[in-house]
Amino acid sequence: MTTVSIPDYENLPAPQGYQSFVREIGPLACDRYALTMTYAAWKLGFADEKMTTSNVFCRSLVNNGDTYKDSSTDEVRSVKIPYLVNAGLGLVAEWYDGWQWKDRELRYLAQQRIDDGTGKKIRLFPNEFLHWLSKQRLSLDIKAIPEGQLIFPQEPSMQLTGLWWQQMAVEATTLGLISSSTNLTTVATQVKLAAQREAHKAGAGLVEASAKEFASLAEMSLRRSPSVGALQSARAAAIAGWDNTSNDYAGMCYGIPVMGTFAHAWVMLHETEEGAFENWAKAYPNATVFLADTYNTVEGVKTAVRICKKHGLDLKGIRLDSGNLAYFSREARAVLDEAGYPNAKILATDSISVRNAASLFGRVSTEVTDRESFVTGFGIGSEVAVNRNNPLLDFVMKLAAHHADRSTGNDALVRELIKLSETEKKTTLPGLIDVVRYVDRNGRWAGDTIIPADLDIGEGRLSRDLYSEHTQTGKIKPFPQGAPFVRLLQPWMAKGEMVQTPYADRDAHAVLATSRATCAEAISKLDKDHLHLPPDMPHDYGVGISEELAQKRKVAVGHIRARQDLERQRNRFDLVS
Repeated sequence: MTTVSIPDYENLPAPQGYQSFVREIGPLACDRYALTMTYAAWKLGFADEKMTTSNVFCRSLVNNGDTYKDSSTDEVRSVKIPYLVNAGLGLVAEWYDGWQWKDRELRYLAQQRIDDGTGKKIRLFPNEFLHWLSKQRLSLDIKAIPEGQLIFPQEPSMQLTGLWWQQMAVEATTLGLISSSTNLTTVATQVKLAAQREAHKAGAGLVEASAKEFASLAEMSLRRSPSVGALQSARAAAIAGWDNTSNDYAGMCYGIPVMGTFAHAWVMLHETEEGAFENWAKAYPNATVFLADTYNTVEGVKTAVRICKKHGLDLKGIRLDSGNLAYFSREARAVLDEAGYPNAKILATDSISVRNAASLFGRVSTEVTDRESFVTGFGIGSEVAVNRNNPLLDFVMKLAAHHADRSTGNDALVRELIKLSETEKKTTLPGLIDVVRYVDRNGRWAGDTIIPADLDIGEGRLSRDLYSEHTQTGKIKPFPQGAPFVRLLQPWMAKGEMVQTPYADRDAHAVLATSRATCAEAISKLDKDHLHLPPDMPHDYGVGISEELAQKRKVAVGHIRARQDLERQRNRFDLVS
């Protein structure tokens, strides 16, 4: 008889470095023009020379699903969540870590053809270029606003300095990871806010009475997410402070606690619901959470009670996945309490949105006799799979500065760059910039100002008065000398190597834990007026540009307009050679 040796799987050697597939995507995840521009620069001899700075930033906020009528124009406008949560940096780090041209990508590029103008197909990329490409590694210097920190339109969440072609090569995937993650994390924080309420107690003092009470939140988007593995959704929910995920792959990659009981398929596999619950209790006597609504919700709850009573088990909870969740939570609570299970949880998992979470938990009466809903936790998929109110977030990467050529050995600024547009919001900010955030006497965020990076304002407290021009209204707001502030952009990568500890250690679990703590602190420092949920209108957060940066932009725009006019005048006098 053959003896099978079963490994001790728990004690297998621990894997090192990043575990998700993101690292394996490789540098070919770029738009074709990034490669054609890189080839052109290589062919013309300046691919290894041209040094620039690019800024990654978002142009707009996220809709919260509500609308209002503008009293001055009668236009119906979307209500915006007044902040964004910077997210996706951890995924970008994973992708950069594996950014190296492999034979499979080079072979693919060697097979690409282009029409030579006569109908003949010729190689798009010659072997000499591909060999040069095979030797390239990222060598960028990058500053970034920490993952989990709040950001606002026009503020650079990342600032990349180094070889121009490398910035073009990483642009598309960097933007995709940052945009989708920021969008979903921002929504996830709104759900987190909706799933909390003031825990009032009869006769309690003011401090105790105002303590927060939270519903549990489980991320369950894997079957709804358009992204493979739903990693953006799982990370977004974890950064926003949710409790766990149903996604075991995300659990392995990021250390997120994983939860799960059974599906309707388990019940339907059995002849009766009673038999399904009986077998579940035998298999998992310490995980007695039952899905109650396969056939009849109230009867399902009663069945769960009977099975637990029969086996002397503690009924941990029931899950509701359909119907009027407020009504069925009341009915379930009554059955559970009468049976002697007052601590059994009630989890709702049917298309939960910010509004649903608020109505089922955050806004219900806390007096037990009057309360509309007894839901104690939510399992949410669709809301963090895709932001249905605002599926796309307008992140871009734009050149801001041109430096001395690499061979000169210095990074002197040669020219500040600005992109003009007939659409005002698409006109960029010129040169090297930084973001400062003010902190009021109560420790709350008091506004942001985007400034030239070389503007001398001191450290920690303003060394001079600073005048901030609002990015939307143009109104000037002064911040006095001595006002406390923090600089948001921090060194993240130097010459292609990560400089912050969890990133340098390639520890995705620690990266996520740090981002989660950053997000919790950042949200706590927002004034409550910015945190109103629909249908209430949240207040805007003030972001401006310093008068010095506003002047730079004005001069840069003027110079470009003048150069364009000069060309027109040359044409007029037939002076174009």
